[in-house]
Amino acid sequence: TVAGDLPLTDLPRFWLRKDEPLAVARFTVERNTAGKVTLKLPDPAGLSLWVDGVPVAAAAEVRLDLSAGTHTVTVGV
Repeated sequence: TVAGDLPLTDLPRFWLRKDEPLAVARFTVERNTAGKVTLKLPDPAGLSLWVDGVPVAAAAEVRLDLSAGTHTVTVGV
């Protein structure tokens, strides 16, 4: 949504195992200069998070120190 919300019902799901559906969302963050960025996750329970392919602990507020350029954030639900 415009507010940055992503309803889980809108994500396509696939199954790695018979009883465990997985949904993945990906977005990019572009920085003109290096600096800190905070991602706010209202409910991080059950989420997996990667920034540029590197696992990051999901929390209510995730503080990232990003270099200048485009960074890919992947969220697994």
